[in-house]
Amino acid sequence: MPKITNVVAIADLNTILDLKRIEELLPMAQYIPQKFSGLLLRILYPYKAHCQLYQNGKITVNGARSEPDARELVQRFAKILASIGFTCTVTNYRVVNIVGNHAFSNRLHIEKFSTYFRLEYTPELFSGLAIKLNVGRAVLFPSGKCNFLGLKQSAHLSEAVREIQEMIDEFNKSLL
Repeated sequence: MPKITNVVAIADLNTILDLKRIEELLPMAQYIPQKFSGLLLRILYPYKAHCQLYQNGKITVNGARSEPDARELVQRFAKILASIGFTCTVTNYRVVNIVGNHAFSNRLHIEKFSTYFRLEYTPELFSGLAIKLNVGRAVLFPSGKCNFLGLKQSAHLSEAVREIQEMIDEFNKSLL
C-alpha cells in the first residue's frame, strides 16, 4: 500500500509576528535571522512536526501524515501563538506538497528501464531514477522502492503508483 510520509501546507495567520518575542516565550522555537528569515517552531506530540513562521504572518507546516492532519497542525500552531498573545485567524490555507512512498514487488534493472523509456539516469550521482509523472514526480530505486513528491492531493498518490506500475508492466513485457 502506498503511504503518505509528509504533507506540507501553507496559510496566512493575518497578523504581524514578533519572531524574537516568540523565540523568548516558546521553548521549542528557534530564530537565527542571520541564517534564515523565519522562525522554526517544533512540536513533538502526537508526532514530530514543525512550522516556519514569518514576520508577515505566513506559516508553512511540515510533518503532517495526512491532509486533515496538516490543517489541524496549522490550527494548533495558531493556538500556541494565541496562548502568548498573538491574535491569529487562519486564511488562505492550501496543501503545497505531499510526499509518499511505495514498494513495488520486484527489483528493477534501472539502467535498462531508463533506456527503454528514454529517461536520464546517472548512477554515479544518485542511485534513484527521477521520473516526471502527470501528478508529480517519482524517484524509483533498483530495490523497487519508490518515493513520490510534488503531489497536491492525497488521491494523487494512488494515481502516481498506478502510473509507475503501468510503466513497470510495460517494461517487463518488453523483456519477454
